[in-house]
Amino acid sequence: MQQGEAAAAREYFESGLAISRELDDKFGIASSLSFLGDLARTEKDFSRARPLFEESLALFRGLDNKSAVSDALNNLGAACFGEGEFLLSKRHFAEAANLAFDLGNKMTISYSLDGFAALATEDGDLPRAAQLCGAAEALRESIGYKIEPAEEVFRNAYLEKLRARMDDVEYDAAFERGLSTSPDKAIALAFKERVVTPFEESRSPNFAERTGSNLGLPDANSIAVLPFAHMSSAADDEYFCDGLAEELINALAKIEELKVAARTSAFSFKGKNINIGEIGRALNVANVLEGSVRKAGDRLRITVQLVNAADGYHLWSERYDREMKDIFDVQDEITVAVVDALKLKLLGKGDDQLLEALVEDLKHYTDDVEAYQLYLQGRFFLNKFTTNNSYKSIEYFDRAIAIDPDYALAYVGLADAYIALTEMGPLDPIDAMPKAKEMALKALSLDSGLAEAHTSLGMVLQDYEYDFAAAEREFLQAIELNANSPGPRQAYGILLTELGRHDEAEAQLRKALEVDPLSVVGNWIYSFCLFLSRRYDKAIKRAERTLELDPNFGVAHLSLAFAYQMKGEYEKSVESYALCSEVMGFPENAGYVRESFKAGWDAFLRSMTTSSANRPMMFSSYIVAVFFAMLGDADGALAELEAAFAKRESHLTMLKADPRFDGLRDDPRFDELLDRIGFPK
Repeated sequence: MQQGEAAAAREYFESGLAISRELDDKFGIASSLSFLGDLARTEKDFSRARPLFEESLALFRGLDNKSAVSDALNNLGAACFGEGEFLLSKRHFAEAANLAFDLGNKMTISYSLDGFAALATEDGDLPRAAQLCGAAEALRESIGYKIEPAEEVFRNAYLEKLRARMDDVEYDAAFERGLSTSPDKAIALAFKERVVTPFEESRSPNFAERTGSNLGLPDANSIAVLPFAHMSSAADDEYFCDGLAEELINALAKIEELKVAARTSAFSFKGKNINIGEIGRALNVANVLEGSVRKAGDRLRITVQLVNAADGYHLWSERYDREMKDIFDVQDEITVAVVDALKLKLLGKGDDQLLEALVEDLKHYTDDVEAYQLYLQGRFFLNKFTTNNSYKSIEYFDRAIAIDPDYALAYVGLADAYIALTEMGPLDPIDAMPKAKEMALKALSLDSGLAEAHTSLGMVLQDYEYDFAAAEREFLQAIELNANSPGPRQAYGILLTELGRHDEAEAQLRKALEVDPLSVVGNWIYSFCLFLSRRYDKAIKRAERTLELDPNFGVAHLSLAFAYQMKGEYEKSVESYALCSEVMGFPENAGYVRESFKAGWDAFLRSMTTSSANRPMMFSSYIVAVFFAMLGDADGALAELEAAFAKRESHLTMLKADPRFDGLRDDPRFDELLDRIGFPK
């Protein structure tokens, strides 16, 4: 559509919208909003299109016009996709496909399939994307439907990316398979169909439920475990409540058929008065486990209830009055009871032998209750992510090991604490990382199937020893052992990004966020990787999302500083550097940063490359090298990079991908440093 035609069309629909509002014609209002949204989407102005589609969807829902609702959901899914909100996009396309299938609306199904093809392209599942693309085209041909301009823009955008990534022969073969795929099988492919039980088959005509997988809607076999309410009089017992919930999360996450929201997301609701329905929607889970703990000496009263997030009904509840020495048995009983309560949806049958096998698989890494409580206290403090609490966690892990020298998880705790202290700054990598490696290896010598230990070891191999191939093996092993855990996927996503394998990294990071959407660390890692892959606007958006989750998460400001720097928005970059110092408790550093910029960007860079007590403490040799590089001072930058290498700074692992060093890439000294670090050619 030409610019003049688009302007005329917009004026026409805006006039129609005004008339419809004056007449309070809900259908007319919703239709005009949809047309205006389509115009904005055709121009790729998704931030303008999205609120128009949201309002039209709400109106069509109010009119109970299911056909219009399904179209509106597809429109909104495409707008969210354009803004990079892939999980929201997936949810809207899934609901649209459900409705369209029930209505037999092939036109709308074809649009939903294009949406899933675009998502599969972003996920790197290229053969599935091509097959879905073919299936969408076959549906349109079967009814003689000519694709609309806005839909065509959406389809062409993902097709261009898909064709660029796929071999022509492979694409053609998958597309041809799609052309001969029936609508029901195409939707099953979009939803990654699994085997359907007779019970499920009889429950509902809705296709997504029959295939057991609402991609964007909560899976029936999904659950979040909330932190247990602390009902004891002793404030110090809070660690036990958190630890009990975390242990249940870990036990349930090892069940392959169950999707379990990760700890950081589930615990983000701690102490907040939010209803179960809202929590279920936020975490995209169908079930929520909540409870309370009252502890008096060695006596425990643990109350637990499993709640359907959609309607608030209790699926199961129980009260356990036990002694502390029985805590491991109680954890097993709760885990088995949850699985038993969900078994018709989760396993498709009531199989007592299967539950017995589950009990046998549940593992406790110590039989000593005192060591266990010390370990829980160590994790409690480590999860606070501060320097002082990390040191405190080491004391508790050491005490747990003193009681039980074969306590593998306690060694992992020590490894993670030492890694955290190098990342936060107080410990030099040369002093702390060898200890972290020793602890991870000790844990693996006690239990080679411990995913957490493989992840910790991988981080040492990546960030300290720069052995990228060995680190990748450890992360892959951890993912194989516990696919539900976001930690290994986050670490692996960082590694893949630093090696320039951005599509693979994107897939891992998004899978991590699917089970841990409210993770501050997970969202920040994603923003950092978006920056390294040179998608600066998306990096900024994700860093802002991180700060919405936790305004005091200082390093998210660094992601903003880096991205604004590369966009040439220097004032915003400097302010982000200052805010990082401010949030992390160094107001004098923040003042120095702001003062340095008063004479301009070059003056700021010169101040940051000059040794000063006021230079921010979190500015490693690597970051100072960045400032030298931005000044065009290759000698200064390389000298700081050599210092970073001598200190084994973890930041150095992003050197190959870091766009801020593009000016040094023709310098043979830079190539030689990359070789010494060990980056693959």
